[in-house]
Amino acid sequence: MRPCPDRTSCTTGSSGRTVNFLPQSLHELQVRNRTDQQDPVSRRLYASRSGVEGTVSEFVNGHRMRRCRYLGLAKTQCREV
Repeated sequence: MRPCPDRTSCTTGSSGRTVNFLPQSLHELQVRNRTDQQDPVSRRLYASRSGVEGTVSEFVNGHRMRRCRYLGLAKTQCREV
């Protein structure tokens, strides 16, 4: 394999650029998942999921509640501040 004759005009790195491809089975799975995501039912499910994820994210990041201070359920509770 010979180097590209225009390599000096398109990249400054010593190793050049690389292109990576997924194996065919993974590529087909990815294409199928992307087409499934365009389905109205899938969009509705994702809309509810994104709402829940937003709520959890606000709780974790806004109130620093990733972990509970106590062990067990006796003292663990959620309350509004």
